[in-house]
Amino acid sequence: MFNISLPLPLLPASDKDWIYYRDKAAAAGAKRVFLIAPFDTIVKRTRERYPERTANLNFSPDFPDLEYYTIWSEIIIEKIQFFAETGIETGFWMGHTIGHGGALSGEDKRYQPLTGSDGKTAKGSYCPLDANFLEYYEKASALLAGSGLPLIIYDDDFRLNRHGGTVATGCFCALHLDQFAKTYGKKLSALELYDRAFLKGDLDIRKVWLQVCSDSLYNFASQMEKSIHSVNPNTRIGLCTAMTLWSSEGVSMEKLLTTFAGNTRPYLRTIGAPYWSSDPINTAWITELTRLQRKWLHNTDVEIAAEGDTFPHTRYRTGTTAYKAFHEGLLVSALPSVQSYAFHYTQPPERDTAYIDILTDNRDRFKTLYSIFPENWLECGVEPIIPENGMSSMQHFEGFSPLDMTWPDEPAILKLLSQLSIPIAFSVNGPTLLSGESVKNISLAEIKSAIKRGALIDGSAAAALLEMGIDIGVESAAVTKSAASETFANHPFSGPFSGETIQPWTGGEGLYFNITPSVDSETIGHFMDSEGNEWPSGFAIDLGDKGKIVLICFDFYKARNGMQLVLNEPRQHQWCNAFEWLNKKSIPVRIIGEQSIRTVIRQSDNCKEYISAFQNCRVDTLNNPRLSLNMPILTDTLEILLPGSSAIRKLSASEYTYKELVHGTELTISISLHTLELFALRFKTK
Repeated sequence: MFNISLPLPLLPASDKDWIYYRDKAAAAGAKRVFLIAPFDTIVKRTRERYPERTANLNFSPDFPDLEYYTIWSEIIIEKIQFFAETGIETGFWMGHTIGHGGALSGEDKRYQPLTGSDGKTAKGSYCPLDANFLEYYEKASALLAGSGLPLIIYDDDFRLNRHGGTVATGCFCALHLDQFAKTYGKKLSALELYDRAFLKGDLDIRKVWLQVCSDSLYNFASQMEKSIHSVNPNTRIGLCTAMTLWSSEGVSMEKLLTTFAGNTRPYLRTIGAPYWSSDPINTAWITELTRLQRKWLHNTDVEIAAEGDTFPHTRYRTGTTAYKAFHEGLLVSALPSVQSYAFHYTQPPERDTAYIDILTDNRDRFKTLYSIFPENWLECGVEPIIPENGMSSMQHFEGFSPLDMTWPDEPAILKLLSQLSIPIAFSVNGPTLLSGESVKNISLAEIKSAIKRGALIDGSAAAALLEMGIDIGVESAAVTKSAASETFANHPFSGPFSGETIQPWTGGEGLYFNITPSVDSETIGHFMDSEGNEWPSGFAIDLGDKGKIVLICFDFYKARNGMQLVLNEPRQHQWCNAFEWLNKKSIPVRIIGEQSIRTVIRQSDNCKEYISAFQNCRVDTLNNPRLSLNMPILTDTLEILLPGSSAIRKLSASEYTYKELVHGTELTISISLHTLELFALRFKTK
């Protein structure tokens, strides 16, 4: 069953709001609410409603006197029973630990602030190696556990990186530098450590530095676990993650979650939310990022909930259409839970009910979507092989800004594949994609398996694999000047676009590569610079028993904002045909000639039944979509779930056109799909 959790302010604008919250949560089918503190508004309301108990207390919004937690624990005891009357569990969300900094936080001189390599501190963000800081949260968490809470989670400010532009790659305060000196055996200044570990690419020093940083986070988690479970051993402890915990802080998410959880089941709220984009084309890749995080934890029994954040919790940025689309994108991906931010943290809940109304009005549709996309059915599509902790193995940071350094291995390929309408499948049988220097963090066995299945590889990954001594049929791979044009070769991958030339309008250091194969290969295109010099833009290489490779001679991460280079019809055609050549099972159903249509495909164990979803992640309406299938189908089994409907039904003969071709079949559906709408199609094969 699809589970929805609703964050709520621990003290609402008015006490009468509790009935409203409970009734609305029950109507939406919520399974859990999270009461949130501390925020300045919550602290202020506590002072107003409990004046005698708080008159002489410290009321810092980040670190209020512990008596506040005693008051909040008493409120929680009452609300656990209150929400249980309608079958809803009550959890607590610690809205501040290390600190959000800036306008989202105050500043407390009692604790050591996070410090960048340049000595500048991040206002309102604090070091977990500060013993006094740690003691405060041990006591606060123990007081919360005393209320009998079944679940306590910590916010995604629990990270060392990405605290403004100041602290991008760990805390360089005296506490962390001293711990580094003890571990490494030599004391280095902050600037020397940063220069050697990152700019000069000394991976031995970086390994020790990441260990020191991650150990400080593990220690915090361990101390919270001991404090909470000494009071209530049954309280579960979870985390809202930020992207840097997956990428650049040296943390094993599995170890971090299990350290927090102790002997209870871990809980994780993923990163990637509807508010990340006011542009529909980004909706798809945010959902794919959530799926990637689930894959990273597939060997661990963790309760995973997606981040359905609508920050700033009004519709100025996240419209209800995008909010609904995010939930539907999760459902067709068989993702079971979402923390759905339907209510504003501070405003009266009746002021704007659009988000909660969407959940209530679509409750039956959500159930249907979740039920018709079985998680145990096989995903079909392309698998990007993306490792955790990619920064640990990267050496080349030329041209990276401080912001880039906080997430240098961003899986931009999820965005590009989604916008090319190519289905992504985190499975083990389809073709694969390897990109970026972070492939150095993938095991040799997994790389060989990826190539055996057939791999599309970008220029930077090709250079890294060559450096690692892995045979991909390449003699050399080096960065080169920017291209002014690209011509698609007269090759089967190009199809009707053979000979077509595009202007990439995308440049930059380290973007383009000149690659020389060491084995027989087929050139699939050519770049040309502004002076008329040519070099290949891609190759198809058959390595025999080792597998097949298609090389694309540019860096996908650095091309992420240069849309013309990747997002064009010839490229879409090229990649779809390339994946078919790499692995004939690649894409059993795909949409023809349309961009930014997120496609999800699942097939039954006997490979005789398929369910597909198509979500229009663009501004233009999709009219009468044409689907290419690599198998004949039984048209009398065609069923459709239309936008706005909560029931799947048989597709009538007047609603589709079906053709059997020399290679595969083609199905055209008579439907108009507006922005962010989704329809699902189910059928059986002959």
